[in-house]
Amino acid sequence: MPRGSFFAHIATSSAPYIWPRLEQITFGVFVNCDSECYDGLLLLLATRSRHATAPHDGEAAPDADPARPCKIRRIDLPEDAPSWVAAEVKRLLSL
Repeated sequence: MPRGSFFAHIATSSAPYIWPRLEQITFGVFVNCDSECYDGLLLLLATRSRHATAPHDGEAAPDADPARPCKIRRIDLPEDAPSWVAAEVKRLLSL
């Protein structure tokens, strides 16, 4: 699997996109996310922000290409996530 494991794999997979309707990621209480996990998460968020279809009331716009992924709108990080990761997630979600 590519560097960053699961999230990096989703971010770097070519069309058809994996989970194109994915809009929210929530980490469970006992999730152990290391630096590669966070790197992959940020890569996924950045990639989806650049290539996503424009949201339209929670769904893709009517004229949007259904093969393109939608923008990730929310990420609930673990409580022990580094502050720099939280800041970068906030920045990328605002794009």
